[in-house]
Amino acid sequence: MSWPQISRFCNGRHHTTVLAAIRKIERLRYHDESVDALLDMLTSALGPEMFQTEGSKSNWRQLIIDAIAE
Repeated sequence: MSWPQISRFCNGRHHTTVLAAIRKIERLRYHDESVDALLDMLTSALGPEMFQTEGSKSNWRQLIIDAIAE
């Protein structure tokens, strides 16, 4: 997605605000192993295979909760 598309997806925020948020998350990942691990788990839990199953709407919530709990 382009920056303007991402900003529209993020409730119309200016694309530079979205870029600043991305950079902040990248810094947090670099300096805090727990943030990095959490984001890795969430990324895995939100993988494309999660959306290919029937009833995935209720399934994704549980996957996120499980990832955070770990």
